[in-house]
Amino acid sequence: DACDPGDTAAPTVAITSPPSGAVFTAVPITVQGVAADTGSGLARVEVRVNGGPWLVASGTSSWSLSVGLSPGGNLIGARSWDQAGNVSAVASISVTYQASALETVILTDKATYAPGERVLITLRLTNQGTSPVTLNFPSTCEAFFSVLNMSGAVVYDARAHVICFFVITQRTVQPGETVTYNFAWSQADDSGQQVPAPADYRIRGFLDSGEFVPDAFTTISVGP
Repeated sequence: DACDPGDTAAPTVAITSPPSGAVFTAVPITVQGVAADTGSGLARVEVRVNGGPWLVASGTSSWSLSVGLSPGGNLIGARSWDQAGNVSAVASISVTYQASALETVILTDKATYAPGERVLITLRLTNQGTSPVTLNFPSTCEAFFSVLNMSGAVVYDARAHVICFFVITQRTVQPGETVTYNFAWSQADDSGQQVPAPADYRIRGFLDSGEFVPDAFTTISVGP
């Protein structure tokens, strides 16, 4: 135990994921690793980002922790403790967080609709950065929307109801440029039935690009 003077050997720790040098465009990320101790046994593993507070990871010999990152370079450190109070050397990796310069906004023509009334949807993609951003798409369809109930279940997914030709396409969005995608939803679910009313629904707009683009969400009400 922690009062045992016989254990003076420090434990070990290693970060196995992500690899040092990894670049992320979304947060949080999950840091994973392993630790070992030959004496009194492992007590805990701690992780910190950029010299911040040490946070206790889940698990010991195999451990993980979800952490946030700051834009730019980030130094992630990990250390392990054994039951006798010995601490390992700090294992560290460097990763980069590239926050997306692309911003998405989804709008509807109204906030409240009668059952069966057509919902007009606009998804706007804007490059807020200072450099052009090129997006690669697996088909001729670039953007989609889906409708979720307030429990988070998808009731309508537009991808199941359109025809896309599977050829690689590209779009370069210049700094300050806004690209607009327009859709319409008839309030049918994926089987073609009218969705229940009265109820609120969450509409998600998203791009089918190989590069990270944040999703956009808005909520509408379908009246009685």
